Amino acid sequence: MLNRMTQRKIGVGVHYLAIPEHPYYQKTFGWKTAEYPNAVSFGQSTLSIPISPKLTFNEVDYIIESVLDIIKNKLI
Repeated sequence: MLNRMTQRKIGVGVHYLAIPEHPYYQKTFGWKTAEYPNAVSFGQSTLSIPISPKLTFNEVDYIIESVLDIIKNKLI
């Protein structure tokens, strides 16, 4: 989905760092990312889409339509 959104000129990013990936928890509790594959997978596949009060209604509609189109057509 990241590539498809970028092709449509919509800025997106993967921003979620799973808790086991945070250095604090790794140092404090000795957590290793390999022990939490589901959390890491979720974190690496969570996509942030643009949201801002500066977006126009047309831009918001375009973002929504793009997400729905990509999901509907399984172009992920």
